Amino acid sequence: SVDQKGTLIAFANSNLLHIFNTQTKLLLQSIPTFEGEIELLAFVPNSKYIVAGGKHGRVMQYRYDASSHLSRLCSFGQNISKSKSRVKNNYVSAFAFKNNIFASTGYGGVITILKMNSYTNRYNIQASNVRINALCFLDDNRLVSGSVDGGIQIHSLNKYQNIKNISTPFININSIIQMPNRRYVMISAESKNLVLIDLKLAKVVSTNYLTFVKNISCIRLTAEG
Repeated sequence: SVDQKGTLIAFANSNLLHIFNTQTKLLLQSIPTFEGEIELLAFVPNSKYIVAGGKHGRVMQYRYDASSHLSRLCSFGQNISKSKSRVKNNYVSAFAFKNNIFASTGYGGVITILKMNSYTNRYNIQASNVRINALCFLDDNRLVSGSVDGGIQIHSLNKYQNIKNISTPFININSIIQMPNRRYVMISAESKNLVLIDLKLAKVVSTNYLTFVKNISCIRLTAEG
């Protein structure tokens, strides 16, 4: 994961989270994780924190300028069954941030929403029965998710429910970004094409907005331009 300014890189192995400064080329921190193998990392915007998702379905928060583990933000796969046995193939699959609101998703297609500054108002949305690999905030009150079956859902953070469902002709949606015209989002999936969706009409308006030679693994907005 890379921070907003592009000066810090975070990477992890089975028991350590490393923070590297790309300008000084120095390793700033190596933080013990104690939570098993990390699969997903993200810097929290405008802060000194980083969040990590692991194979055990836990989302942890770390302060990377102090080499410290702060707290567990949420967990997935904990309430699937009354059995005390551990869920097999647990995971955390996507993060999204908007101001002080944090969204994460994992096992069972559940999305957890909470406030980063106080950890209050935590609640879950049962968004899908399949894996969700992409999240994107439209504003403080709406969130978009994309699942491996090609479904796009718009969620109300006021009503704690799905308000629109959009089907796409692709599978394994992996990225969603909001366009400068906020009526539209662009998505990438298991395809060579970028797809454009009209949120107001709740429909796909272009299945080949941009086309590349190979399948697209992800799309990201940069700070430039």
